[in-house]
Amino acid sequence: MPKPRILLVDDEPDILAELAPFLEREGYEVETAVNGRQALELCAARQFDVMVLDVDMPEVNGREVLRTLRQQDNWLPIILLTKLTHPADRKRGYVDGADDYIDKPFDPDELAIRIQTRLRVKQQSAPSPERRLVSGALVLDRLARNVWLDGKEVLLTPRAFDILVKLMEKAPDEVPYKDLDWNDFYAGVEPNAVRQRIAEVRKALGLQRELIETVIGEGYRFRGEVQTE
Repeated sequence: MPKPRILLVDDEPDILAELAPFLEREGYEVETAVNGRQALELCAARQFDVMVLDVDMPEVNGREVLRTLRQQDNWLPIILLTKLTHPADRKRGYVDGADDYIDKPFDPDELAIRIQTRLRVKQQSAPSPERRLVSGALVLDRLARNVWLDGKEVLLTPRAFDILVKLMEKAPDEVPYKDLDWNDFYAGVEPNAVRQRIAEVRKALGLQRELIETVIGEGYRFRGEVQTE
């Protein structure tokens, strides 16, 4: 099996010098970039499995890289490195398409665990031969990563989209919390993070919010009949 390929992007030489060899020892193939422009050039030239992306960089910053890739319909898993801890900054990053955050300074072992989590999510979310999931007026396109309800696009953050995919794929079976909270790398599962994303999905579905059923103490279930196309 080929090694997962990581793109590590940071303008601080000390961080690159420390993290690149560490991730290689963890079993990854690592390439580095010192600014956002170089990161975009590398993404255009080859495939990566995860990007670890610093936010505050010269020329093209991390948020610009993130937005550019998502506008190109590139859904490479991206972990942002940042010194910004305000909730509004994190929310903006998730809306732009970030998959995870880690605050500087950080433990390299924590980063390695988060990368493992992103790789697992990517494997679980890989599109099946049937591209679309359809339930009545609700249409979800796994490849294009968009959702339509009654002919109008429904906007979801990446995590909320992945949760809706999982629920529709497993319908009519329930999906436990632990299978929805992919970012929980500590022992045990805190369902509050999942509840927040479920609330986002229900709000986006409006009058169709009852399609998402709570299974008390267990998880959630998609109630509608789902067909694949």
